[in-house]
Order: sequence, then C-alpha cells, then structure tokens
Amino acid sequence: MKRAPALLLLCAFGLAAQVITERGGTGVIRGHPGATGKGSIEGIVINEVTREPIRKAQVTSGLGNVPPAVTDGSGRFVFRNLPPGSYMVQAVHPGFLAAIPGLTVQPAQVTLEQDEQKRDVVIPLVPGASISGRIVNENDRPLAGCFIQTLQYQPRELYGRVFAERDGATSDDRGRYRIHGLPKGRYYLLARCDQPRPAPHAFVRRGTDDALPVMKYLAEFYPGSPALSGAARLKVEPGANLEGMDFRLSTVPAFNVRGRFTGDTDALQHNLTVQLMPRDPSEFGLMQYGAGRIDARAATFRIDGVVAGAYILEAGTQDPTHAARGRINLDVGDDMQPVEVALLPGAEFTGSIEIESDRPAPFQNAQVRLTPLESASYLQSPFAEVAKDGSFTLSGVLPLRWRLDVNGITGYVKSVSVGGREVSPYGFDVAPGAGGIIRVVMGTKTAQMEGTVGGAMDAQPLWVMLIPEDMDRVKSGRVLSVQANLDGRFSLSGIAPGRYLACAFAGLPPWVIQQRPQILSLVRDRGTAVDLAEGASVRVQPQMIPAEDLEQMLQEFE
Repeated sequence: MKRAPALLLLCAFGLAAQVITERGGTGVIRGHPGATGKGSIEGIVINEVTREPIRKAQVTSGLGNVPPAVTDGSGRFVFRNLPPGSYMVQAVHPGFLAAIPGLTVQPAQVTLEQDEQKRDVVIPLVPGASISGRIVNENDRPLAGCFIQTLQYQPRELYGRVFAERDGATSDDRGRYRIHGLPKGRYYLLARCDQPRPAPHAFVRRGTDDALPVMKYLAEFYPGSPALSGAARLKVEPGANLEGMDFRLSTVPAFNVRGRFTGDTDALQHNLTVQLMPRDPSEFGLMQYGAGRIDARAATFRIDGVVAGAYILEAGTQDPTHAARGRINLDVGDDMQPVEVALLPGAEFTGSIEIESDRPAPFQNAQVRLTPLESASYLQSPFAEVAKDGSFTLSGVLPLRWRLDVNGITGYVKSVSVGGREVSPYGFDVAPGAGGIIRVVMGTKTAQMEGTVGGAMDAQPLWVMLIPEDMDRVKSGRVLSVQANLDGRFSLSGIAPGRYLACAFAGLPPWVIQQRPQILSLVRDRGTAVDLAEGASVRVQPQMIPAEDLEQMLQEFE
C-alpha cells in the first residue's frame, strides 16, 4: 500500500517565510542566489484516496537554500535552476496528514544529474478524516462547552493497555462539534461536560466548610454508555466523514470526598499530591480528580464534585528531601463519610555492586536507578551514584513495585538481593517500612547469536527479533533486534544469558511490534527457542513469519 510522503522536516518550518511563487499561485520557484545549475523538478501533489490534484500545497526540496513551492490550481509545482544532487521532495497541506502515527512517512527522493529535467514526480497526501455530531441534555437542549475526545487503546511498557487521548473538539452554542484531521484507525468517543449544576438541598449555614451539593453531567462513551464495556469502536478511513455521532447526557449527583492524613504528616510540608483515580487502569487520566483543598496544619483534604464510582485515592510526595505515600480503595456514593489515609515514609537502602570478572573495571560514572512500575503523577525514579568501592545509597524508596537498572557498567545485572531475599531486577516489591541492604551482582560474560533466516525472504528490510521468555524482562524493554542482510544472515552480540525466542519478519520496523504487546505475543509464539548460557556463541535459524500472517496479526489488533 502506498504511504503518503507528507512528513515535513523541521528545516521546512524555517523556510515558511521564504515562499516565493509566481503571481496567481502557479507554484513556480524563481531563481535564487544559491542556484548554480539548470536542473528542474516538476510534479503534482494529489489526494491519495480520490487521486485528484491538491491546490495550495506547500512543497519543499529538502535543501535549506531552495525556497518552498506552492501548488497551482492543477496541483502542479516546479523547482528551477537546481544544481545536481539528491533532493527529498515533500508536501504538506492543512487538510491532509503531515504525519501518520505508527508509520515512518518517507519523502520522494529525486536525484538530478547536471542540467537534468525531472518531470512527473507524484506526491500523494493522505486526507484526514472527521467525526461530527451534536450533544444535548436530557431535555434535548444543546450543551455548549462540552469536550468530545477521540481515544485509542495504546500499549504502555509498565501499565499495560491504556487509553491514549487523540484529537478532540468543543461543542458550540448549538451543541455541535466536529473533530477533523484524524488518521486512519479505530476510535472510541468520550463526551465530558464539567459544568456543575446546583442541586436541591437543605439550608446550609453561611461560613460552613461544607460545599453546596451539585449535579454533574455523567461522562459517556458513544453511543451513550458510561462504561467502556458498552462503547462502540468507530472505524475511520482516510478522508471519511462520520456524521451523526450524537450524545444525550444526563445529570447525576456529585459527592464530596473528605478525609484526614495520619502517619508521616510531615509529608504535607513537601508538596503532597492527592488524586482520585478510576480503579479500572484503562481509564487512568480520563476521569481523575485532584484535591481542591489540602489543609497542611489540620492534615485534612477535600475533593468536591465526584461522580459515584470505584476509585483509588492516591496521596504522595517524592521530592529530594522527603518521600511518603498513602493509597486506599474508595467507593464513592451516598452517605459518604470522612476517610483516613495513612502516609508511609520512604525507606533508605544501602547497597553494593560486585562485578564477576577476573579484571573488574573501576567504578566510574556508574549509577543505580529504580523505576516505579505503578502509575502516579508524583512518582519519580530514585537513583544513586556508585562510589569507587561499589557502594551506593538509595533514599526515598516508597512501598510499591520497582525495577532496578545499573548504568555505566559494561555487562548485565545477574542477580539482586533485597534484605537478604533474592528478587528479580525486572520487578520486585518494597514493603511498607522496609529498608536495609541491596546487593547487586553484575555479569560480564555475555552471549552471541548468529545464523540465517529460514523460509521465503521476499520482502526487505528483514529483521530478526530476540524476545525473552521472562515477561518481566519483556516489559522492561529487554527485546533485542537486528537487521539481516540480503542473504538473511545476521549476528547479535552482547546478549544477557537466558532463554529467548528468535523471530524473523519483514514489512514492519521492530518498534511497531514491540509497542503492541498483543502482536509481540503472537510473534513470540512463532519464534525459535534459544537457550543462551554465559559466554556462549549459538547458531540459530529462525523461520520467516509470512507477510500475510503479520498483516493478519495487525488487523486483529486493530
């Protein structure tokens, strides 16, 4: 399938003010001081779907001293007085996609000899799609100022599949909205109106700390479901216009969540963050609430206007001088009572690194880092410089799940013990109040794998991917890949010992597969088992995954 060469290089933005075209928009570039040749490039920019010409598209040659051209009414453009050389010709237009997520968009490469005239260069652009509709309340009155968001499932290394927010639009005074410029794909639609409405209530004494009760519009997925289970996934093709995607929102009671902190209340003096997040991890970031008021002196907090549901209340801080965390499950609904959140202080660990080598290198610029394997806005990665004797100290380690990495030392993490207990460096839990000693052993005898891809090799480039059997290692990004040569031969060195599956494929860059756990799992199931011992050199012949099988995996994922 053709891909539109529409990715605008950053240098082109620097040329935007230098557009020089014939009067009337013929798209011809006049001579310029830097031109020394008589070559030219002439072509047309077209709509990839309709094959019709695109007028007023901006075309660049890839050279900084050549001003952009603008296409005429027939979609034509010309660059004149060009010296010999290689040109990367690209086009952009506001109604078309300048980049397509998940794909590498290539420009049209044109090579000119001395005084050569290149004609009939065709640049197809992919038109963006649109989704439109209307949003009203339960009385069919239009709702203005509501935000309608397109969402896609997106894999995350640490947290699995979560919603990724794409383009969106705000409804006007007639309740109408239109989201445009969407690339091909499958989308969910979510409508949110955050304007509160007064609710009937008893007399509230002036000066009371209680907030007035309100009603809120319940956020909905299209076509009218408050939960993902009832949402429709809309298929969007290039240039398509999906109309009539309407919403009818209802109001529901909103509740006030109040509580107090216990435990390490000193954390309240260190920019403590309080968040109320949906318990469903796929909805993180979509419907979360922040504390409207935190009283550090009274150690209390309040979150107003929360819609009923199952939440996680997360409180924490992790600044350089103090770390603490509190976390509880909370069901919000009628008869809300004040809650209590215990803040647990971060722990301190001392540690040492041992390098298994006859001639271990000195510790210079080495660093130990912990990466949190849970999601919260305040979480950071504690790190420590390694002293010359291999010792280090990690402070502010909160009670949650972590991954340990060592940077600046040649080799791999062979083993880790925390408090005398062997753990996986790719995922281990720190208990509340824990602390103690971390011992890290680094191995230096890495393995090597080489071989030839088996099966038909019709497509290029050809890739070989080495996927660990241990899924914690996969989630930590320990997937390796190398490009094979035209004969299918490949070599990969510096591999940490362990059990792997070797896979071969073409037609997609490795990162596209690696960022989609479902596809990566399917590719992994087709791999050839490889057991790599310390210092081993192994030959393997992974079988080529047919292009049609890979395409089917992608379609199933979409």
